[in-house]
Amino acid sequence: MRINAATTQSELRALYTKLSRDEFLRDTPLNLRMFLRYALLFILFPGMILGFRAGLIIMTIFCSGMAAIMLAGKYGIAYSAAICWLLFGAVVFLWVVGSTLIAAFKRFSERRTPRPADVPLSPSDSEQISSGDTRDLLWTSDNSSQLFSACLELRAPRSGLWVIMLELHHCGHARLILPEHRGLCPLHSTSQDQELRSFILCLLEPGIHHIPWLLISDCPHPPQTTVSILCTPPQC
Repeated sequence: MRINAATTQSELRALYTKLSRDEFLRDTPLNLRMFLRYALLFILFPGMILGFRAGLIIMTIFCSGMAAIMLAGKYGIAYSAAICWLLFGAVVFLWVVGSTLIAAFKRFSERRTPRPADVPLSPSDSEQISSGDTRDLLWTSDNSSQLFSACLELRAPRSGLWVIMLELHHCGHARLILPEHRGLCPLHSTSQDQELRSFILCLLEPGIHHIPWLLISDCPHPPQTTVSILCTPPQC
């Protein structure tokens, strides 16, 4: 779908609904590839729920114990231990599935809820935003050369869907992160030759919005970033 100033709100809403629904379905058992991987990992190696290193240590201890029991000829005990291990892994797997579904549903609900304004617009505030407006986004670093943060101020005089595009120049290998979910839905991102372009759909209530961003990059300096407003709700 090509998005420009002529794209209607109904088209954007249909796209927004599809994107948020597809994201939700990716975290459900309908995504067989991911859930089969979860099943294989946590049923056979339930200790991985505590992290890779802890899981590896737990698995090593269990295998050493099983080997010692079998060398002692206690095959019945070894069989019972293996059954208990698999049952424990199944419980861990079900817990992971449940927590993943809860988190996915929470994120799905937040995305479909309009983002409330951080500050209301005053009657004397005459600044308007229209399609085609551009501005620079300034990044700051907090004692880290690879993690940058920024805050985009967006003045929305009307409720509805806004489409913004971030263009990062000379950013190295970079990844943009939206810490918030409410009313915000990433459309897609493209990266090529140390250039990153990301599109975001914003479902906003009227007012001034301070939208936070995080950037993970191997570039030692904050990249130059341009924000473009591609679509705004039409004036009544």
